[in-house]
Amino acid sequence: MACIQWSELFSEGFHIIHDDSQPVEDQKELFDLFMNQEQERVEVGYDRRKFHLPLKLNTLTFASSEKYPQLQVADIIAGAVNHWAQHLACGVCTEPFYMVLEKLNLRKYITDCIWPTQNVTPKSLGTEYTGGLHPVNHMADFIRKAKKHRSE
Repeated sequence: MACIQWSELFSEGFHIIHDDSQPVEDQKELFDLFMNQEQERVEVGYDRRKFHLPLKLNTLTFASSEKYPQLQVADIIAGAVNHWAQHLACGVCTEPFYMVLEKLNLRKYITDCIWPTQNVTPKSLGTEYTGGLHPVNHMADFIRKAKKHRSE
């Protein structure tokens, strides 16, 4: 999700250094295909879930957190937000660490979040169908074209 949002914010593109997590690293070829700038920019998706391809990601590098302290900080922040969200979702809002994190107003940093509830409708989520390109169908076509460009 962050790559999609950053692609809209940084028109010249951006670089990502990701921790050397094997499951994500195994998907590098797929990310490379979605970064293929030789293809025409296209909007896919529906309603508020629309995004553009190709992603404006210039490079995706995998590295050890020992080499990049920023990755260690990101892990600490992700763990803290996870702790806060779990307690909020479960209604355990008196736990001391949760109380400290709650004072930081973490909600302002969270985008496109859906909390577990039965009171959800497409209208309340802003996801009523209003036309658009089915993302799965178009992404498959985008990957096929990117592979073709790569082989030429």
